[in-house]
Amino acid sequence: MKIIAILNQADSVEACLDATVRAAIAVPSAELEALHIVVDPEHIIAASEEIEFQRMREAREGTASDKCKAIKVAFDAWSSDHGGSAIQWRTLVAQEEEGLMQAARDADLLVMVRNHDMDTGDAFHAALMRLDKPLLLIPHTLSPTGSDGTGFGTVAIGIADTSAEHHALVAARPWLEAARRIVALHIGDQNSKGVLAENGLGGLTIDQRQADKKPGSNIGAQIAEEAGLAGADLLVCGAYRHNQLIEWLLGGTTRHLLDNATMPVLLAH
Repeated sequence: MKIIAILNQADSVEACLDATVRAAIAVPSAELEALHIVVDPEHIIAASEEIEFQRMREAREGTASDKCKAIKVAFDAWSSDHGGSAIQWRTLVAQEEEGLMQAARDADLLVMVRNHDMDTGDAFHAALMRLDKPLLLIPHTLSPTGSDGTGFGTVAIGIADTSAEHHALVAARPWLEAARRIVALHIGDQNSKGVLAENGLGGLTIDQRQADKKPGSNIGAQIAEEAGLAGADLLVCGAYRHNQLIEWLLGGTTRHLLDNATMPVLLAH
């Protein structure tokens, strides 16, 4: 298995790498890589309007070179704190989506922090919608956890009878098997046992947590809340049953779940 940590902001490098190492505990033979796409308008191949837009971003955010240096400093500091790291550093000069499409095609899991910048948004879209890779998304408010040798102990599953949920459960199998406790969360009348059995998880010991849908509440937000109440340190969910743009415009389940999750979320589309 190959796990790639996507690094887009220097101040989130530690949290991203901590989560990557934590995920790798369930797959000890995994190859680990830290990837930063350098969106340098002087070297990328793109339409003139895109290049000019990136130059405008540099005026506000600093140059791509400065950003890359800051991320590398943070990576080196993290590696030094961990006695040297098995995570390999890699950069690629490209537009964010195109670069990730090229560099992560052979990845089995992508890890990133949900920062609120354009590069993170582009990477998120490329990972889920274009590469169709499972994505371990870390809330930007989550403090670095450190690498104490423990994996994800309590894994919650947000139950939904969709193809995206099936993909998420297949991708999450190593972490489900390694967990000390698994909790199936079903809101309203969702049949969790049927969904789990259909996805080959009937042989695992899984606790059931049912909650009535709260009036006026979005199911995604409620799933995130129930995962927190269950003590989960990882939440597994299918992502974007509808088109991503439609969900962002109309406020779909995935959007609300990500806005409210306080733990890493393993997503698949």
